[in-house]
Amino acid sequence: NQKGEIDKAILCFNKGLGIQKDIKDKKGIAYSLNNIGAIYRNKGDILKALDYYHQSLKIQEELDDKKAVAICLNNIGAIYKNQGLLDKALACFNKCLIIQKEIADESGIARSFNNLGLVYQNKGNDKKAMFYYEMSLNLYEKLKAKQGIANILKNIGSIYQKNGEISKALDCFNKSLE
Repeated sequence: NQKGEIDKAILCFNKGLGIQKDIKDKKGIAYSLNNIGAIYRNKGDILKALDYYHQSLKIQEELDDKKAVAICLNNIGAIYKNQGLLDKALACFNKCLIIQKEIADESGIARSFNNLGLVYQNKGNDKKAMFYYEMSLNLYEKLKAKQGIANILKNIGSIYQKNGEISKALDCFNKSLE
């Protein structure tokens, strides 16, 4: 998959999935389903991606693997956001956020805040988007997560740019670049 040999990756994941089903490794099955879903998402086959993600989510919920459930919800929410199904995306990201707070996954919480900000920005609610971006930025700064900080600064900058606050936008974009 990392080499871009997608068809080979799908074959390997499916072979592994078959073995995991044979030995009744539910956790392995769920992870394989999630990985296959990610490949189909990257290939643009959204219906297959959603099918695999939902299969994985169902198993992760049965196993009560909260971290894995949050990952599945995040993946499903991202697809919904990209498809313009913003209310469905919000529902997934909010469920994800609740779980991440329960398990104290600060990096996941920061990612969920960012995702919620993206959805609200897509809905045209820049005030709410900015609220979530700032929450995300504060957590990423606390975690010293440079990639997260850069990403959030870019998102904040895009709101400033849209609203004609060019000097603030440039400041964010330059900080993001640094």
